[in-house]
Amino acid sequence: MASTFKSIIEREIDRLFDDPDAAHTNPVNGAINWARQPIGPQRKAAVAPLLAREWFAVYGPPDAPRLPLSHDDVEDYRNARGLAAVVGFYARSLSRRGYGRRSYDFGNHPSFDDFACGLMSIAMERGLWGLETMKI
Repeated sequence: MASTFKSIIEREIDRLFDDPDAAHTNPVNGAINWARQPIGPQRKAAVAPLLAREWFAVYGPPDAPRLPLSHDDVEDYRNARGLAAVVGFYARSLSRRGYGRRSYDFGNHPSFDDFACGLMSIAMERGLWGLETMKI
């Protein structure tokens, strides 16, 4: 007998991709489906980013905004200030960790705290965001 159990992520993917607009725009990453490619592979590719978002909700800072997944959302976060900007940089880095199905490989990516410390160190060294003039 086959199991009909679906995980929470699978149910969320079903909900997102059941929207008629999903045939034109990926509801997870916002990519436009110019070639009208089948939705099946896009649904499979949506698992990793959604799992990463859930992982970040548990292991990221409790006051952090939710992990952005689309390119536009990531750029909006990166252009913000404070914690949202750091989350945007982290999201971009995490999305590029691994290749294809292994993207969003949070198991082989620095923790948010380690990433933020490294990012702030680079920003202080290079004079980004005016951090070099901040009083600590």
